[in-house]
Amino acid sequence: MENRLRIVVITPEPFDSQDMDMAKWPERLRSLRLGLLQSGANLVAFHSADVDLGKRLSQIQRDLVIVDASNLLG
Repeated sequence: MENRLRIVVITPEPFDSQDMDMAKWPERLRSLRLGLLQSGANLVAFHSADVDLGKRLSQIQRDLVIVDASNLLG
């Protein structure tokens, strides 16, 4: 069995990551998710950057965290 990286994506945009209706997700996140899945990534979670982020990240076994900071650059 191959070992794929367990990836968590953090976004500055608030959204409900439990809502599997991708049409409700921001376009940028839908594109990122699709691209990662097509490349064979093991997406563990998508999370909004908020006050509980540190706690949630400490509870998730992950190899890589991708931070979408495009909106933070102004």
